Amino acid sequence: MLDTVIRLLDEGSFAVTVRDIAEATGFDPKDVNRALNALSGLYVRDYRKLATGGDPNPWYVTEVTAAARRAVGQWPTGDSLAGRVADGV
Repeated sequence: MLDTVIRLLDEGSFAVTVRDIAEATGFDPKDVNRALNALSGLYVRDYRKLATGGDPNPWYVTEVTAAARRAVGQWPTGDSLAGRVADGV
């Protein structure tokens, strides 16, 4: 799920809604909400819950942490950078 959030943000979305994540992953929006709650702080920096009567679909994420990117392998490390240089990328 975290990988999906990062991918959607990196594709240019200012905000990724629970509905976006649910559609991309096949998870129920309530399960997405529970996961985002668990990820908040260490991995998800900005998770906004609007007054929607408990419907999580329009709630959204706008920012993830560097730790999130490292956790899903989307943050350059010394090894990954060396590999890219060796590959000529």
